[in-house]
Amino acid sequence: MTRNGPSAMRLARPRRVKRGVKGDAVVFVVFSQAAYILVDDYTAANFFREFDFFSRRLPATKAYDSGLIIADIEHMPGGICGTWPAFWMFGPNWPNNGEIDIIEGVHEQTSNLMAMHTKPGCRITNSGDFAGDILTPDCDVHAPGQPANAGCSVQSKDTASYGAWFNANGGGVYATEISETAVTIWFFPRNTVPGDIETGTPNPKAWPKPMAKFHGACDIAANIKQQKIVFDTTFCGDWAGSVWSTSSCAAKAATCQEFVQHNPTAFKEAYWNVNYVRYFSNKVPGVY
Repeated sequence: MTRNGPSAMRLARPRRVKRGVKGDAVVFVVFSQAAYILVDDYTAANFFREFDFFSRRLPATKAYDSGLIIADIEHMPGGICGTWPAFWMFGPNWPNNGEIDIIEGVHEQTSNLMAMHTKPGCRITNSGDFAGDILTPDCDVHAPGQPANAGCSVQSKDTASYGAWFNANGGGVYATEISETAVTIWFFPRNTVPGDIETGTPNPKAWPKPMAKFHGACDIAANIKQQKIVFDTTFCGDWAGSVWSTSSCAAKAATCQEFVQHNPTAFKEAYWNVNYVRYFSNKVPGVY
């Protein structure tokens, strides 16, 4: 699987700005405009020439063991047949140092699916302290009784958290906190972003119930290490390709690849527009 995009893909260069006011808060703008824009003049002959995946990792030199990552996203590629977008983090020597899927979905999915992938020995529970529904509780990528590489996963109930409704609402802000005891994910639709986020002084203790909280029988510090940030969009790929026949998209083509090859105009909205990603470290647990 190549990580090189076709000629029909244009990349906007990242634009770095200033450090945050606080010395321990690094602030950087991810993209000065939509990250990837798929133009509609490609052909079936050139689109799938050893290509079904592209990604942007930011920045390659940064990795995080703990802290708060806040992403203001105006537009995402989700809710489109043939796409598998994700905003995620991963550590080296996967899965030994873990993976956190902050935004992920396929095809015309209507709400966000969050997950954590680890080595054996990590399970999550819900004691009523987050709003989503646990789909699979065992974070081990090889856990028996779960689909392969499902990890521990939580489905949002909020249709504004992903895809078409997310975009129609002007996007919103995702905040992900990594601590020694939990990985916690909040989503704030555009008109509900807390003032402390907008002023650059986030206070998670003052926020409402998160959308997901990965904790329970799991040593987070031992399983989630050196996490790097990734935004990517996969066309078809393992997940979107394998569930095509049981999805709402199956009526449009026999396979995912066939649909993508012959429907270029379907992907005019298949792009990320990220206003910023901000990282805050915490010298005192829970205080930023």
